[in-house]
This record gives sequence, C-alpha cells and structure tokens, in this order.
Amino acid sequence: MSHSECDMCGSSDAALYSTPVDYITGELFSVLRCRQCGLIYVHPQPPLASLGRYYPEGHQQADPASYERMDAKARANFITHLLPTNAGRALDVGCGKGLLLQRLHEHGWQVFGTELSAVSSQYARSAGLTVYTAAVED
Repeated sequence: MSHSECDMCGSSDAALYSTPVDYITGELFSVLRCRQCGLIYVHPQPPLASLGRYYPEGHQQADPASYERMDAKARANFITHLLPTNAGRALDVGCGKGLLLQRLHEHGWQVFGTELSAVSSQYARSAGLTVYTAAVED
C-alpha cells in the first residue's frame, strides 16, 4: 500500500487499520496505523478545500446524542489517566460541539478548539469554550 510518512514519527511503515464509509458522502476511506508509534490516520487526507462536502448545511444541529457524550467522557478519562497530576492545555482539532473540551475543562485543563462546522463551534462557544470556526492552519 502506497502511503505518506507518519505525521507523528516520520515512519513510512504503516498497516491498514480500517476502511470506514463516510455517512454523509458515502465515500470509502483508508485508515492506517503507524507500526512505529501507533498513530492512526486517514490516508490520503482529503484536501482542505474539499472538506466542506463532509459538513453540509445543517450538519450537527441536534443536541449531542448520549453516545457522543459517553465517547467524550471515555476519551477525557483516558487522557486524565495518562496525566493524572498534570492538568495542562489541550487543543482539539475538529472538536465538534466541544464535548471532550468540556470534560477536560472540568478536570482543570485550559482548553481550546478548532471546528469547521459553524453550528458545532457555536454550540461549543455557548458552553463557554474557546473554539474557533476555522481550519487549524488558520
């Protein structure tokens, strides 16, 4: 399988991890796992200019579902168990409605997020979070 270098460690040794289908576009993605550091990433990554098709008008307008809240809780618990005494700063790229950021904030973290969906980022800001409606590069 042809792929680029891992953004975390630079290794080109990766294995296919999964092949999910985007629920909005129906597009099939290849998700790889770096054999050196374990980073899991989409390859090839969609060009920034095409990301809008994954976030159509009205995307994510509903309040968070219970599974979204449970997922955020599990991810926050994982992070806080890795660093149990060191609440720090976190940047969540593609933070959605900010559920993970909210949980980390409750654990004493200073949190920030970026999100392409205006609806989702507004939801996060309404919870008092610092979230920018922009790509991380911006």
